[in-house]
Amino acid sequence: MGDLRSGQRLRFVGVLALVLSVLGSAAACGAEPRQPDLSTREAFARSVMDAAVSGSAERVAALASPAVSNAAPEAQQLVDSTRGWAAGSWQLGISNDFPEVANVTARHVGDSASVRYMISWSDERWTLAIGEPKNRPSGGANPIGPGTNPKFTPSGTVRPSLTPTPPAACTAASLACHSYTSTAGYARGKNMSWLASSPLRMSFDQVGAATTLVIRMPCGVLNVPVSVDDFGLVPDPASMAESADGCAGPEGEHRSWTSDYFQHPAVYRLDAGELVLTNDLGQIRFKQD
Repeated sequence: MGDLRSGQRLRFVGVLALVLSVLGSAAACGAEPRQPDLSTREAFARSVMDAAVSGSAERVAALASPAVSNAAPEAQQLVDSTRGWAAGSWQLGISNDFPEVANVTARHVGDSASVRYMISWSDERWTLAIGEPKNRPSGGANPIGPGTNPKFTPSGTVRPSLTPTPPAACTAASLACHSYTSTAGYARGKNMSWLASSPLRMSFDQVGAATTLVIRMPCGVLNVPVSVDDFGLVPDPASMAESADGCAGPEGEHRSWTSDYFQHPAVYRLDAGELVLTNDLGQIRFKQD
């Protein structure tokens, strides 16, 4: 199972993290924010690696958004992960699933070493997704970031997912201690307004060290064994169970999409009573019940 989850983590590189950064405010009242400049995305991703292999954590931290704090530890981690790499001795792979954010994999030429990091479009420019939001609610947010499961994984090694037992006294920062109701979503080429009008209801069951994600759909119930860490959810599709009741029409299509969605690893952001799940099929936003 560990090898399977490691493989899922590698495929997870193309997933957006939910951890999406907040877009900068418009230049004038009522104006639309400028759209991501995809032509400069690769150049920025390369500048991150140039800074990392230079050995300067300060250069790396300077590429983070001004809206975050405490970027130095993760900046140093990226520098340490690329120690010994020569300038230009790597090749980049950049995900293309969503315009505002990209997962980047830098592979060292000549061996299997690689590192991963995330960049996002914030304040009308590309930034490195490290650090903690300055406006993070005290005691409430679980920020997107490495925590105890760093996103920078040297030598091609993906750290195993953790399945923590929820604490006896649940807090807002504990994902599995709460239930959630969908409010909105996005999937390329689909109308996802049903996530508000006929919402998904999501909760977690904990039995010993095993965590099961329970999804109550407009038609039927889905039980998905998952591993949970402070970055994302990794499902075990082979052990997923779905209720036998059937449905037709739009509800049947919604059920089919939901079942498919929760077979894919997802990153999450949890703050201020809102949970956002994002994977390669799209994004679902939930309110905390």
